[in-house]
Amino acid sequence: ICSTTCLHVLMGIAKETPEQILQLGHPIHPTLGIVVAPDSTLQSLRVDGVLVLDVPVDGPAFNAGIHPSLRSDLGAVSLGDIIISFAGKDIKDSRDLQLALAECEPGDRVMLTVVRDTLNRPTRMDVEVVLGRSA
Repeated sequence: ICSTTCLHVLMGIAKETPEQILQLGHPIHPTLGIVVAPDSTLQSLRVDGVLVLDVPVDGPAFNAGIHPSLRSDLGAVSLGDIIISFAGKDIKDSRDLQLALAECEPGDRVMLTVVRDTLNRPTRMDVEVVLGRSA
């Protein structure tokens, strides 16, 4: 799940049950379908939350309209959404997000609160996401 450059929040913590493993050969995990920045990125700015770096096409976050970070041809960076709440739980870092995600099931509808840079003004907004399924 983890690398030095990004954290793929695809499954959270496994809800492994004997039935899943016997029926499918593996446990089922809920997925947001995002790639996030290392926690140190926002910590260096003294900001709580999880910064979205990438949102793969056709994933749950993409379908919900979550914004990724972007870099222009000239190298200017536009920060993506910062997730600050997941299903009513405050999110201070990627571990908080993983723990909150682990309490869900694929197909659950969850409300994310994100901070989005709108015309150079940070704006809080709620976004509903239908969690996907990852093996």
